Amino acid sequence: QLYRRTVTKWRSKRRDWEPWNQYTVELLAKWQSSNSNPHQKNRLDIVAGFEEGILAIEKETVAKGEGKNVQRDKTLSQLYGAYGKTLLDLTADECHALALDPHTLLIGIETVSKNGEP
Repeated sequence: QLYRRTVTKWRSKRRDWEPWNQYTVELLAKWQSSNSNPHQKNRLDIVAGFEEGILAIEKETVAKGEGKNVQRDKTLSQLYGAYGKTLLDLTADECHALALDPHTLLIGIETVSKNGEP
């Protein structure tokens, strides 16, 4: 719901990156509150939320050849920074699950295995 609401707001005002900035703040707050219980089930959903936000922006702008955009890049940097923070806080089991997830931004173990690289 947060993701859909953010995309809708962003598309209605294309030059306004504030919906994504707020998205990052809200997801990071959810993540930080989940740290009191690192075994709660939806923590990887929060990680996926950061990935979805990053991909949405990159698909709509960077992949379509949009040139330099300081505000966009600042917003992406905030999303990537928060994403990195979540990765640092993952439990071993969460790291393993994320490595096996074919939808993650990270290269999954199955990709590494197919390429024969360690």
